[in-house]
Amino acid sequence: MVRKLLVLGMAAALAGCVGLPGSKAPVETIRYVTGPCLGPCPVYVVTAASDGIGVYDGRQNVLVTGKRTFAMSQAEWEAFKAALQPYRPTGNMEYRGANCTTIATDLPSVEVAWGGDGQQDILHADFGCDMEKNQAMYNALAAAPRHLPIDIFVGRR
Repeated sequence: MVRKLLVLGMAAALAGCVGLPGSKAPVETIRYVTGPCLGPCPVYVVTAASDGIGVYDGRQNVLVTGKRTFAMSQAEWEAFKAALQPYRPTGNMEYRGANCTTIATDLPSVEVAWGGDGQQDILHADFGCDMEKNQAMYNALAAAPRHLPIDIFVGRR
């Protein structure tokens, strides 16, 4: 009897070390933070995760202020992630301040932080930094949240 319990105990301990078929991958997150501008730019933070859960925190010039949790489909998550992926740096990348040849002030900005894979990559983009050169990127960054079901919080963008 003792031997049986010992064998079962060892089997249970080893089972904890082996990944089970269908076990979930680590949750990926993307945190998207908009900054204020001169005018009615929406200011909010949204964190979307690969598990389908998101958190919205409205700050200024939005329909809903404060925190709200929302659910998103796998397709919405994948579209949001894909829209931002071309601009994901390795480590940190800044399109602001001293990194700009020319800069227009009082325009929107965004910070995007990717996490969940043991590394955090962060992009800071001030939309006035080298505007002509970076316009396609700024347009894509501004459009990315449209893939998430947050219009009821932010309003029309």
